[in-house]
Amino acid sequence: LLCLAFVVGPLGNARDFLELRGRLAEQLEKRIAPAVEQAPEGLVATESAWGGALAVHSRVPRESIVPLRAVGTDVDAGAVRAYLVVRRNQARRERRGVDPIDGRPAVRSALWQLYLADR
Repeated sequence: LLCLAFVVGPLGNARDFLELRGRLAEQLEKRIAPAVEQAPEGLVATESAWGGALAVHSRVPRESIVPLRAVGTDVDAGAVRAYLVVRRNQARRERRGVDPIDGRPAVRSALWQLYLADR
């Protein structure tokens, strides 16, 4: 019985993680990707783990999608037309004072926020 208790916790965490990833993917495909496609031409900065999914679920070319963490260092912020972030991750960055986003909120879902560049 004690062994079962050690397994149930991690399995529950794995299930929660997979459910969250599924909801993120669904919202990306149905609501956010079409909005990103409407943004002006240029680069789209997003969470590192989601660049490939954005390319699959939208008509944005993969070479136009860059990791958010590269903006301002490896990627010129002036070339970024849109920022796509997971809202919870963005809240964490803002609390830490690390916020590379130079834009205004455009579209959001329960889990995603799209910002358009202020240019």
